[in-house]
Amino acid sequence: VFRLPQNRGLGLALQYGITKCKNELVARMDSDDISVKDRMEKELAVFNTADVDVVGSNITEYSEYMETVCGTRAVPQTDASIKAYARRRNPMNHVSVMFKKSKVLSAGN
Repeated sequence: VFRLPQNRGLGLALQYGITKCKNELVARMDSDDISVKDRMEKELAVFNTADVDVVGSNITEYSEYMETVCGTRAVPQTDASIKAYARRRNPMNHVSVMFKKSKVLSAGN
């Protein structure tokens, strides 16, 4: 566990955290997130079979109880649709992504 001396927000905490990661692939997840059991296996399989820098998925959002689904957030699936969507909004659900550390750092972290 690495702690910042003071709370300066999620963005700065993520920037700091990635510098502490030892592996090239980083999976994003907050303490209140729940992933399906085979999430990491599926995301690793994509990195092993395709030339990609980031992998993510759609998500289901819950209220206080997992039985109460509040909604889903579907994201674009193809390179072209991701680029088009990115002009308006973030095309990734942060809670579902796995990415290459080196690519994030080379983009300015």
